[in-house]
Amino acid sequence: IIRAIPLRYGSHTIGVSGLEVEGRLRTNHDAVPADAWHPVEGRNLSDGDDTIELRIGSDRTTLHEGRQEYRITYLLSDIALTRGDGAQELYLDVNGTGWGTPFGRVTASVQVPRPLADRLNGDTACYAGPPGSTRTCRTETSGTDPVDLYSKAVHLRQFETMTIAVGFAPGTFATAYTPTDHVVAGAVWLAVPPALALLALLIVTV
Repeated sequence: IIRAIPLRYGSHTIGVSGLEVEGRLRTNHDAVPADAWHPVEGRNLSDGDDTIELRIGSDRTTLHEGRQEYRITYLLSDIALTRGDGAQELYLDVNGTGWGTPFGRVTASVQVPRPLADRLNGDTACYAGPPGSTRTCRTETSGTDPVDLYSKAVHLRQFETMTIAVGFAPGTFATAYTPTDHVVAGAVWLAVPPALALLALLIVTV
């Protein structure tokens, strides 16, 4: 598996730190995966400053048939986005459009702590399909501290992604990037408040 984590959006550079890869795998020594997560091999293939391309897996490890789980954890910073109308936004292509295999199900959960939840403006959206798709997908909101924003898309085809957007009131983030054309389309990074640097957690099931 190769997971690409962009380090730039337009002319803006974002921060990525604390990268960790773990797995619950059916190895040739154990047909049933362990309950606990364990570190697995992940090698950075990136040659430039625009993307981290993380290669997960090894040709020295044999996996048994069945469910394999990988968990990628990293911290993102300085990536709030300001729209043309002044509102600010968290914007994410969850799985990205580079996969040549379909996805049966993609889910994402964004947890917003109480102080920041007061700044939510109610503009929450989920879309599924190729870049620019307007096909909506399921969203739910629950809790108060934190507020949990849950999204789910099913039956994604090759090179299709689930995109989520969460809006905040103008001025929520002191530092935010403003695209020159004021259009958000095909973004592949997670916008979170710099001060909070929310933890990005991805679980990939093969």
